Amino acid sequence: MFWVQSCENYEDLSSIDRPEEEIEIAVPLINTEFLISDFTGEGGPENVSIRVDSEDRVTLIYNGDVVRQNVNAVFQPVPFFEFPVLDTFFTIPVPFASDQRVDKAIFGNTNFKLNFISDFEEDVEVKVTIPQLSKNGEQFSVDLTVPYNGSIPVEYTSDLFSVQGWTLESEENIIDIIYDARLADGSKQKFTAVIMAFDVIVFDYVEGYFGSEVFDINGDFIAIGILDNWVSGGLSFEDPKVKVFVENAFGFPVRSIFNKMQVVTTTGEVLDMESEIIDNNVDFAYPALDEPGVVKITEFSFDKDNSNIVDLFKEKVSRVTYDIDAGANPDMDESITGFVNEDSYFLVSVDVELPLEGTVNNLVLQDEVELDLGDLDDITRAEFKTIVANDFPADVSLQGYIYDDNNGLLDSLFEERLLLSSATLDPSTGKTLPADEVTIFTEFTEDRFVNLKNGKKVVVDLKINTEQTSSGALWIYNDYGILFKVGAKFITKL
Repeated sequence: MFWVQSCENYEDLSSIDRPEEEIEIAVPLINTEFLISDFTGEGGPENVSIRVDSEDRVTLIYNGDVVRQNVNAVFQPVPFFEFPVLDTFFTIPVPFASDQRVDKAIFGNTNFKLNFISDFEEDVEVKVTIPQLSKNGEQFSVDLTVPYNGSIPVEYTSDLFSVQGWTLESEENIIDIIYDARLADGSKQKFTAVIMAFDVIVFDYVEGYFGSEVFDINGDFIAIGILDNWVSGGLSFEDPKVKVFVENAFGFPVRSIFNKMQVVTTTGEVLDMESEIIDNNVDFAYPALDEPGVVKITEFSFDKDNSNIVDLFKEKVSRVTYDIDAGANPDMDESITGFVNEDSYFLVSVDVELPLEGTVNNLVLQDEVELDLGDLDDITRAEFKTIVANDFPADVSLQGYIYDDNNGLLDSLFEERLLLSSATLDPSTGKTLPADEVTIFTEFTEDRFVNLKNGKKVVVDLKINTEQTSSGALWIYNDYGILFKVGAKFITKL
């Protein structure tokens, strides 16, 4: 301060030389761990779950859509069904399929009405009877009056009559409509026209033989996310499975019809599943005639013992596709009396199970981590600090490639691929012991760092090889992971 006050030229203060100072800026860049949950695929698809058994071994389960068919698959409701009653005793067919024999049917929420055209100049009393319908031992009948309104012809529509809960029994699949029309003097008459109209025909219970109907279980696919990041190398699962689960509440025989069971690879190649199950089909359990309301379960799997699934999953499978139908009464045995009721349904679900037991041979996986260094100016040099740890029972080599917005390669984190030995396997448990952390420092000069300022992502490239660790298959456990942390120390001038 004394020197400044004694100085005569105040305008030259800004020109005073000052030595540049270096400061260090520490920035965390990447803090991640490649866990078993990452095997479910990018974004955590909704169709996958992880099952961990009592020994902490991991199985990935990929769920397909659940396909369900209800009673309408056999007996679709018939909306607004009407027909003329041409005589006082008239027979009409019940709208069942020609190959169906209905011994007994109980109507659901079904109503009908009657339309009359009368040329009589007085009220007409009418009794309508349907002999094939009964309830609590009584035959169905209704009484009504067709009123004269002062002019003819009279057009009259009755109220709705409900037949819900009434039982139809007819060996010929017919119903007889009998109407008895009487004038005041008791004479029996016939109307000019009569029409019977149902609002809808539905049944709560049907018993008989229902033909060889085929339930169309629409083709679908199951996405397999475990291999989304698979770039190259070999991967072998010891015991992959495609599991089929069936619930059946229809009371008649049903057999599978496999139209398609395939896997699709990441390159679009379609490979057929081969199995005795496809060749011979599967008969599904079904409730007996005295078991309405009971649901029978059938489960079966395509596995290493009955199919070529192990060979298929050596490929880069992206999805499993399937198209399964279910054939009713496949042997067309009309002596089998079956049933359906309002609660009958047929449900099929298909899952893929991948127990993480197997071997990998130079398997390369890649994942992306976002990176942004664009705001760092005047960097003279940088030092990257990487901390890694490998809990897997496999040797791993690792590299981080830095790319710009246009996927142009700028640099890599290490001069050579980083080698991580497999974690030590404890023979008494079959699991690895916790791995030690390894720290690596990488220097970046000012010229080299200029490129990195355009970096937008780090592609982490992992190569895994269990064959270097064990000659046989190994399980992957729930607590296995690969730790990967990157921080940077940037030196700049102040």
